[in-house]
Amino acid sequence: EQGVHGVRLDSMPRGFAGLLANQVAVHDLCAQAIIDGSRDLVLQALLVDPVVTKVGAAEDLIEQMIALQPEYLGYLR
Repeated sequence: EQGVHGVRLDSMPRGFAGLLANQVAVHDLCAQAIIDGSRDLVLQALLVDPVVTKVGAAEDLIEQMIALQPEYLGYLR
């Protein structure tokens, strides 16, 4: 068949499983933010990512993203 297919991982180190669970949470929050048109969920998605360490920086990033791509992200205003 065509399309994307998952790969089954029967066992993996707990640390790896934790990293994967975190990334899934980020993507789930992003998808829900789009569905709901929710700026708050966009912020939550950014803050769940371990590379984002400052709330203010995440809020500034959201503002910049909206300013640069208003045709796609203007609904988050």
